[in-house]
Amino acid sequence: MRALERFQRRIILNEVWESKAYNQVPDSENEIHGDAIAQQFGFKGALVPGATVAAYLVHPVVEELGFEFLSSGMFSAKFQAPVYDNFDFTVETSVKAENQFSAEISQSVGQVCASAVINIAPMDLEPPSLRGDKLGDPKGERKPATPEIMRGLKEQGCKAFEDIWQEQHQMATYLRDPSKMASPFYTEKFANPAFLIGMSNLVFASNAQMNPWILVEAHCQNFKALPEGCKVLGEMEVLDLFNRRGHEFADSSINLFDADSGNCFSSIRLRAIYKVRDGKTS
Repeated sequence: MRALERFQRRIILNEVWESKAYNQVPDSENEIHGDAIAQQFGFKGALVPGATVAAYLVHPVVEELGFEFLSSGMFSAKFQAPVYDNFDFTVETSVKAENQFSAEISQSVGQVCASAVINIAPMDLEPPSLRGDKLGDPKGERKPATPEIMRGLKEQGCKAFEDIWQEQHQMATYLRDPSKMASPFYTEKFANPAFLIGMSNLVFASNAQMNPWILVEAHCQNFKALPEGCKVLGEMEVLDLFNRRGHEFADSSINLFDADSGNCFSSIRLRAIYKVRDGKTS
C-alpha cells in the first residue's frame, strides 16, 4: 500500500494528536528557555525549544511511516508563536498531495503556534560531503554575535562541533514520558527531530555568543537514520544576514555527519533571530 493511502486511512481515524508540551532545557545557556528572560522579552514564560516543537509537528507522520521518514523524509517548519512548557497542545495533520502533508500545532483555540510541510518521498538528492572544517570547543570562548562578527563567519567560515546521540542526552525525548514518542525514537532508539534540530542549534550558537536567541524556521532533509551511540559532527555555513524590525537575523546551513564514516544523516537550514531587539519580540 502506498504511503499516501496508509496515512490517509490514519487521518480519517485520528485527525488530531494531543499531548503536553515539554521544555527539556530550562537551564539552557539560551535563557529564552527560562522564565525570567522570556518574561523580560514579553513572553508568558519559558519557551519550549523550536527543535522540540518541530518534533511535535512531524510526530504523527513518523508514528505511521517510521523508518521511511527517518531515511528520506523532509520537513519545513515555521514558528509563529511560543509553545509554553506543560501546556496542552494539539497537532492537526492533513494530506496535501501524494507523499506530502501539512501540520499545525496550537495551544489555544484559533492560535497556530507553528506549522510545517512534510514530505516522505525520496528526493533523489545527493547528500552533502564533509568539508573538513576546523573542530571547535563548545566550552571555548566565543565572540559576541554582532553583525560584524556574523559577517566574519559568513566570509571566513565557521567551526564544526561534535556531540553524541545517546539515550541520556537532554534532547533524547520530546515528551516527558519517552514511551509516548513515535516508535522509531523510543523502541529503536533512532535520533528524533528534537535532537537533530537541537544539534544544528548547538553548532549555530557555538560559533558566536548569543543570548537570548530565537529559532524562526527549520528545514530538514533526512538522508540516513541516526542510530544510538553515534558521534555526530555538524558543519555550518552562514548563508545570509539581515535586519528586520530591529531584530538581527541569520540564515544558516548545518549538515550533520557520522563523525567516523563521514556519511550525512541530515541537512538542515535554520533561520534565527541571533540578536533580539531590546524589550520586544514582535
